[in-house]
Amino acid sequence: MKTASRMKNVTLTLADDVASWARIEAAKAGKSLSRFLSDLLAQQRISEENQSLAMKRFLDGPDFAGVSANRASREELYAERLFHRHERIPLRKRSKGADEARAVKKVAGASRRKAVGRNKSAGVK
Repeated sequence: MKTASRMKNVTLTLADDVASWARIEAAKAGKSLSRFLSDLLAQQRISEENQSLAMKRFLDGPDFAGVSANRASREELYAERLFHRHERIPLRKRSKGADEARAVKKVAGASRRKAVGRNKSAGVK
């Protein structure tokens, strides 16, 4: 780590438990509390600078030819579809029996709704 030639005195106010932890960690590292905190802050600063540089390099980097240059256009993507959104898919015609069954079911449903309506108006639950 690069040691600054000029040092600045700073007064810190720490919670008791944080100050105790910092003193213990400084002792484990064989450093004074002042040197320990200075090194800790310097590491944090370097880490943030490295992250910023890495992100800048990534964002300013060259185009990724495999991803952006060979990307298909919208028209090319949808050209292979069998049915486009604006086209109707032809369906099979229904048999006569299916149409008759549907008509009977519709009439039965209507008469059932009328019966329920009559029961409600008559107070039957």
